[in-house]
Amino acid sequence: MNKLPKARSQKLLTQELEKELLIYDLSNDKAYCLNGTSAGVWHLCDGKNDIGEISKILSERLGVAVDKYLVGLAIDQLAADNLVSCNSGLEPKSRKMSRRQVIRKVGFSSAVALPIVSSLAVPSAGMAQSLLGLNQPCTMGSQCASGNCVNVGVGTACCISGIASGTPPGGAVGIVVPANPPDSCDTTCAPAYQTGGAAANQCCSGNATFAGSAMLPGGVCRCGGTCV
Repeated sequence: MNKLPKARSQKLLTQELEKELLIYDLSNDKAYCLNGTSAGVWHLCDGKNDIGEISKILSERLGVAVDKYLVGLAIDQLAADNLVSCNSGLEPKSRKMSRRQVIRKVGFSSAVALPIVSSLAVPSAGMAQSLLGLNQPCTMGSQCASGNCVNVGVGTACCISGIASGTPPGGAVGIVVPANPPDSCDTTCAPAYQTGGAAANQCCSGNATFAGSAMLPGGVCRCGGTCV
């Protein structure tokens, strides 16, 4: 007799998103992204519910019929990644059904998305600690925790993620730039702009400090702080 599926609770970090669940496995430094269907199944794997009960509960919660084979596919995928303690409990022949076979059996008309458990690439704790932080000198993106090594006007440094190398942001921490030079911190940095504002987004650090005065109407910006 198969044990009822039970979700792991040890050495896992979870984060709920709107329609997904992120799980980080501390035992092997692997991360997984579960879509809504897989996440719903994972939450119901408490060691007490069998596949039929999980199917029934999900159907009631979603307001649509959730076939037991969809639930079984989700459980077996979760078990393969060691996120649940045992398999779906389906008969061996049924458990061997591929995603394509499940689609054929359930039909394309199913209102429930096929369960998906995606593996995400993450650096190990040791590797993450060895990567360079924001504004540190670099020669290539792979050296930076952010993955971005760009020209900041006084050399190359690690910058916030999402900045294309062709459009580098402003200077590194502590570098004050005059009004309107190329690739500088935006001189409109003012009380209207807080951390993450237009000016901050032009700094490698993602932060900027307004350093203007009455003598400098245009003002200057210092990357690395917060607009005040």
